[in-house]
Amino acid sequence: MENINLEAIKNVDTDNMYQLLKDYWLHLEKAVNNAKENNAVFPINKPTDFVILGIGGSAISGEILKNLLVNNKSTANISVKVIRGNDIPDIINENTCVFASSYSGNTDETLTALNIVKKKTKNIIAVTSGGKLEAMFKEENMPILYLPKGMMPRCSLVYSFFHLLYVLVRHNILDGNAVSKTVEELINRKNDPRFDYSVISDDNIAINIAKRFYNKIPVVYSSNRLEAPNLRWRAQIQENANAAAFGNLFPEANHNEINGWSVPKDLINRFVVLFLKDNSDLDLIKNAMKLADSVIKNNGIDTLELKANGEDDLVKFFDLICIGDWVSFYLAVMNGVDPTPIPNIMNLKAMMAK
Repeated sequence: MENINLEAIKNVDTDNMYQLLKDYWLHLEKAVNNAKENNAVFPINKPTDFVILGIGGSAISGEILKNLLVNNKSTANISVKVIRGNDIPDIINENTCVFASSYSGNTDETLTALNIVKKKTKNIIAVTSGGKLEAMFKEENMPILYLPKGMMPRCSLVYSFFHLLYVLVRHNILDGNAVSKTVEELINRKNDPRFDYSVISDDNIAINIAKRFYNKIPVVYSSNRLEAPNLRWRAQIQENANAAAFGNLFPEANHNEINGWSVPKDLINRFVVLFLKDNSDLDLIKNAMKLADSVIKNNGIDTLELKANGEDDLVKFFDLICIGDWVSFYLAVMNGVDPTPIPNIMNLKAMMAK
């Protein structure tokens, strides 16, 4: 089903993710206000080593924070690592600052990791909406960054991310005035029709990309500068649309993966390649993507590109993330899939519990 209309959306979207996405910029504004109201900081003066414990939708905010700091020369001395699971490296020590992120507060991998980390450092802040994680931190009088209840973890991204961001602002790692200016630009998008992807029309970029993805296997390419948005696109397509999606980064993709766009001949045209682009990419990377695009097209594979909109990395990230979330939603509708439930993940969790 390639036709998108409100009736088709209503038929599959039982939990009204459409409205949640429509209020995207309003949620972002609320998330910023919530983050500003919380005064949690780490009990260390000048932290430079951060770790985010999390998995799935509870980890993506850490990936965005890491990507943001890596791109910024002024924060080159700040280390951010995202640990997905409970394999805790020895590098964590008493000076490491840890965010324990679990939306439900009951994620086994994160709770197990936390018990290991607590023996290494006392600099820990929880990011959660409740559960065992909240209870543990309340009992031990440790700081909590509260997320709103009743959401899917992947839908709480703006809340978890801005909580992390403003902890770094409170530690003067990021310039508060610069962050406020950038955040204001994002919030103002709530009044700009150019960034309203809920309108069903022929010029809705999210719908048009979803149509290109329909009945195909998307592969998302980008530079390292856009690694986190790239990951978010793939995860949202996988969870919301119940569809396979893959991706890679440049220049690495041109040194191995590019050679794979040839066989099997009867399947290769079932793929579609999206290049996420940033004007700040190095000329070398821009040229690498251009050449790769040419090679892939010559093998009969559909390609398209999407450029990040904005001057600041934070604006670019959430510009791409917002469009990607909408693409995954419209693709779910085309697939006849309710975008909120995650049946395979829930089945796996049930099997693991046994």
